[in-house]
Order: sequence, then C-alpha cells, then structure tokens
Amino acid sequence: MITRIFLLFTGFTNLFLGSAVFLYNPRKKINQIYFFLAFGLAIWGLSLAAILISWNIDLFSRAGFAGAAILVSALLLFSFCINEPEVKISEIKFIIPALLGFIFVILILITELVIKGSTFVNHALESVPGPLYFPFLLYAVFCVLGSVYLLFQKFRKSAGMAREQIKYVFLGFALFAVPAIVTNGVLPGVFGVSEFNKLGPSFSVFLLGAIAYAILEYRLMDINFVLRQGTLFTLIFAVIIFIFVLATSLFSKMLGGAPAIIIPAIIITLGFIPFKNFLEKIIDKFFFRSRYDFRTAMYDITKTFSKIEDLDKLLEEFLKKLVSYLKVPKAEIVLLLEKDHFISRLSIGVGERNGIVLPKNNALVQHFEKHPDEILERDYLAYLVPKEEHRKEELLNLHKELDKLGYALAVPITVKRVIIGILFLGEKISRDIFSSQDIQLLEIVGKHAGPVIESARLFEQTQQLNKELLTANQAKSHFITIVSHQFRTPLSAIRMNAELLEDNLKKRFLSAVDETESVQIIQERAIFMVNMLENVFDGMAIDAHKVSVDKKPAVIWEIFDNVKKEISREIEKRRINFILDKSPELLQEIDIDIPKITKVVKILLENAASYNKEGGIIEVKMNKVTDEEKRFIQCSVKDEGIGVPPEDANKIFEKFYRSPNAMNLVPNGTGLGLFIAKNFVELHGGKLWVASQPGQGSTFYFTLPED
Repeated sequence: MITRIFLLFTGFTNLFLGSAVFLYNPRKKINQIYFFLAFGLAIWGLSLAAILISWNIDLFSRAGFAGAAILVSALLLFSFCINEPEVKISEIKFIIPALLGFIFVILILITELVIKGSTFVNHALESVPGPLYFPFLLYAVFCVLGSVYLLFQKFRKSAGMAREQIKYVFLGFALFAVPAIVTNGVLPGVFGVSEFNKLGPSFSVFLLGAIAYAILEYRLMDINFVLRQGTLFTLIFAVIIFIFVLATSLFSKMLGGAPAIIIPAIIITLGFIPFKNFLEKIIDKFFFRSRYDFRTAMYDITKTFSKIEDLDKLLEEFLKKLVSYLKVPKAEIVLLLEKDHFISRLSIGVGERNGIVLPKNNALVQHFEKHPDEILERDYLAYLVPKEEHRKEELLNLHKELDKLGYALAVPITVKRVIIGILFLGEKISRDIFSSQDIQLLEIVGKHAGPVIESARLFEQTQQLNKELLTANQAKSHFITIVSHQFRTPLSAIRMNAELLEDNLKKRFLSAVDETESVQIIQERAIFMVNMLENVFDGMAIDAHKVSVDKKPAVIWEIFDNVKKEISREIEKRRINFILDKSPELLQEIDIDIPKITKVVKILLENAASYNKEGGIIEVKMNKVTDEEKRFIQCSVKDEGIGVPPEDANKIFEKFYRSPNAMNLVPNGTGLGLFIAKNFVELHGGKLWVASQPGQGSTFYFTLPED
C-alpha cells in the first residue's frame, strides 16, 4: 500500500514539476525538453502504481515502457541542450533521438515488436520480449551513457553558472540512482529484503527537482556546501554504525548484557565531536579546497584595514588576502580621481596590460552610482537577461563591460553610499560561480574598505601636499636667494661704474674707450635686471591665469633674425657659429602674439648660447608637420652644449627648476625661462619639448598652428 502511494505521489509530483518549468518559459527549448523528461518519468511511475493496483497489467506495462522510451530520449536531448545559448532543433543530433524515441513509443503501444505482453510471476512483473526488445534496451543504455558522457564533457569545459547547473544535474542523478540501486539491488541481493524494490521510480522526483533548480534558479543554495555536508554526515553515519556493531560484538563476548550496548554508546558520544572535526579537515583538504571559514576570513581581511596607513601597501595586502580566500587568479582596484575618472591603482595577476580607466559615463560606474549596494556578477547578468525584458539593454551593456575588462565580478567600494572605487575579481580557479558566502563576504568587505581606503588616500594626499609645500617653500627660498644675489651683482656693477663716471667728470682720468665701456656695462646690467623682473612678472601672470594672446600676422624667420641681433655680443664673445636654415616655402606669415613668441625665441637662443661650448654651433631649422590632421610649423634650436640628463627632461620646464649641471656652468638664472616659454607656446595651441643626451648637446622643438 505504501509503495503504491509513493509511486502515485511521485508521478503526480513529476507532472507538476514538468508543467511548472514548462510554463515558466514555454519558448525556451530546454524547458520544453524538461517537460518531456518529467512526463516520461511520471508515466513510468504511474504505470507501475496502476500495475500494483492490478489494473490492466498489459496496458500499463506497455505505458511504463513507453514512458521509459520518452525518458531516455528526453534525457539525451536535455544533455545536448543544457548550457547551450542557442539551440536549433533542426540539427541532426536532435532529430535522431527524438525520432527514435517516437518510433519506439509507437511500436511499444500498438505492436508486439518490443514487448508481447506482461504478467505477474511469483509477485514479480515479467515482460515477454519481442524481436526489438534488445535493440530498445541498447538504445536506452546508449541514451543514458551518452547523457552522462555529454554532461561530463560540458562540465570539464564549463565555468561559473554553467558548471554549477551541471553539478546539480549530477546531484540529481546520484539522489535518483543510489536509492534505486539500494532498493532494487543491495536490499534484495544482500539482505533478502524485497518489499521496497518497486520504489525505484519514486526517487526520480529528486532527479527532476535538482534539474528544475538548475534551470530556474541561479543562487539559492551552495551546492558545494550541500555536497560537503552530505559527504561528511554519510561518512560519520557509516563509521558510527561500523564502530557500534564492532564494539557491541566485542563487548558482548567480554561482558554481555547492557554494558555491551552502553559502553559503545559512551565511546561514540565522547568521540563524536573530535571525530567530526577531524573528518571535516580531511574532507576540506582533499575534496573542498576552496572552502574557508567565513568568520576567520572576514576578521583576517578587515584586520588589514586597522594596521596599514600607506594606501598602496593597504590595497596590496587587502587584494592578496581576498585572492587567497576566494581562490581567484586576478583582481584589480580602481579609484576615483578628481577628474571624474576611475583609474587602476593596484592589480594582481593581470600581467603586463595597461590598467583600467573608466570615465564617469561608463555603464558600470553609472550603475553603481544608482545602486551603490549591488554587486555585479557577469554570469548572473546573463541569467537575468531573458527574465527582465525591460532591462535587457542595460543588463547586456553591463555584461559586455565586464566581459571586455576580463572580470567575472565587480564590487562597489563606497563611503556613505557614494562610490569611490570598484573592486574587480576574475573567474574562480575552480571555474565555479561565487557562492552566497563569497557574495556576503564581499558585501561586508566592500562597505568596510571604503572609509579605510578613503582615509588612507586622504592621508596620502596630505603627505603629498606637505611635500609639495615643502618643495615650494624650498624653491621660493632658492628663488629669493638667487634673485637677491643676481640683483646685488648687477646693482653693484652699475653703482661702481656710475661712481667711476662721476669721478671722471671731475678729474678726467678715463679715456673715451673706458668711458664707453663703463656706459655699456651699466646698460647691460640694467637690461639684465629688467629682463629678470619681466620673467618674474610673467611667471606670476601665468600662475594667476591672467595671460592672453593678441595674434597678428608675422614671419617666424624675422623674429629669429631680430633676436639673433639682440644677443649678437654673447654669440661673438663665445665664437659661436649661428646657422639659420631658411626655406623659401616657409617664409609665410602666421598669426601669433609677436612679443610672446619673440620672448620664446629669445629664451631658447640665449640658453643655446649660454650653455654651448666655445666655438660651438647653434642651428635653427623650420619645417611643416601634421598632428591629428592639424598643420603646424615646427621650429628647432640645436646646440652643442652640456645637454640635459634624461631625468631632467621634463623638470626643466617646471617653475624655478634648474638642472645641477646647468647651475654649475651658469650660476646666474631664475629657472623661469623655459617655464614661461612652454606656457606661451601652449597658449598658441602648440607644444615645446627637448631631445638631448648629456654631453652631446640639446635640441629644443616648438610648434605653432599654421592656421
């Protein structure tokens, strides 16, 4: 009676499961095939129940065989379909099993080619095989073994959600096959108990339940946890039974009576917890290596936040521990910069590729700004696409972004629900999906990490600001020292020569040549001081953003000619050969701010003369260039001087900076010339840069738009 109730209950439950999954998404091919799988199992179980009730044995035995034919065909088709994004039923691999299954169903129901009839012999159902009975058995075995093979191959190649789904199918197979083998083989064969051998179809509900879960749900229960706990308690149960039987047998011979039962019970009770802990360690070590203790992991990771102030060290320690616990091969953290970009700050396992740069209009950033508590998982986004049609485009964009970046998971790092960074994690080494425990850990860590990272970043910015202020103060002090010294030197010369001329007016002891020389010294020193003051005022104007350009047509070569005449005394004094390479086709007018470009040329030529070697060469060239479809005139000033060290190639354009080798050669100088020149050129839409090697001279280039 109990067997019949179980079979009837299982049959109707299978029909319900099949209908529910089918109605959930009737257009999906795997849902349609699942319905036939459930229908075949239901017919098989209900037919056996009807036979046990003694209803038309021949009819219902045929129905049971027909259900089995539907079952094995649907199982093979299901194995083809699972984890396939697009399924074409017209393919030959789908047509053949479906067609053979249909043919066998027809042959079983209306002919005697498969079975001729069925009767009860000694309370057991026996079927009389027809000529096609063994081909049918071979077909059924082929379908079952083929399904197992296909599922195993897909499991090996799959990752994430797809891998998890197949795990559930295997779990369903185990829950169906193991009890069926026990009730139909072990109990009758070993123990002689045959009362339960007709319960086999009842266990099919576990198979269908596991498959339904794999189709409909994404993350409701961690299957690794289920398998671990099932393995653990199965082994514990088996060992307890073994110890109890062995100890009872031993103590029965030694003591007999109640002690033979009480003593083993006490031994098992006292040893249960230590044995369970020991067994857990063994199982985790050999079978569940990715498992970790949640509290230990959370404490260990959050402990990192309390002892490190340096931002890079903090992020490195944080990522290392997270990667270790979650068993992922790569991870990366991007942080928000002031310019509304998220820039990669630290990464592990990403190789030599460039770090991530995400603008504020990136789909991931915009999503986290709206949903700062939501973790994005690539597989879960793909799972949601067919279920949430109204968000389909948004979900596909998010999935595409994660796929493009090569990461499986994105975790927002927030401070008071405002996103300051994003943590990216790669696919797990095991290729499993991130478990509920993983997601919970990341949610907690993401919220804890935000304030700590922000504090470390503020601390870093404060240190950098202090360093910059110190540098600025040092530069300021250096500048004041230089200016005061350089003002004192020409002022002393002016005063001395003025006094000399004054005395000469009274005593007339200087020749005309000496008088002229004194006047020239006064004039040169006065010009030097005026130029220095102009540089100081220009630097102040640039800092205050009060510099503008007043463009007028001019020929660049004329500016070079005029400046050459201005500094001719210095060029002649150092016996420098000045080469001006004029190209006739470049003698055209362009719109520039003439005073500012004149100053640029003067700064470059004066530097070329001051830092050149005795008898060296200054060569000026000009040519046309194109950059990003814009036409420019490019000028170059080449010398044979001391050159610029590679580490100073950018620094020399900073305010007040002077290269040590330049200071040794020419002590006078404010460090403002190239800073001013660079800014004046950039105001015109051009660029200024240097190409140099120490001891081999320098070539300074600048460009000006032709239009």
